[in-house]
Amino acid sequence: MAEIPTDFDSELMRRQAELLNEEADRAVIMTMILAGVTGLVIGGLAFDFFAGRNELIAVLVAVGIPALAAVFGGVLGESRGLKARAQAQQLLVLNAIESHTRRAAARGTHASESATH
Repeated sequence: MAEIPTDFDSELMRRQAELLNEEADRAVIMTMILAGVTGLVIGGLAFDFFAGRNELIAVLVAVGIPALAAVFGGVLGESRGLKARAQAQQLLVLNAIESHTRRAAARGTHASESATH
């Protein structure tokens, strides 16, 4: 059986949390951009479709679809960002628990050594 590594690396956990927070920030922006571009393409196609029928509807569709797509992208991006931020927070909490546990264990070891000598 493979041995599971048990060494604790607080710096690694901290860096991973930073990466997750950066990913969360990018998720909102990138999802909004991708959804907005998709909305522009769909809006442009809809504009071509409606342009010969009703100019007002064509303009409203050409503006409304990209705007709605960007808002939808923002909501999806926020959701993805929230998940990444929650994972980062979990790592930071685990890091804090581990460091407190190690310090408490070290104090307990020092106290028991002093008591036996």
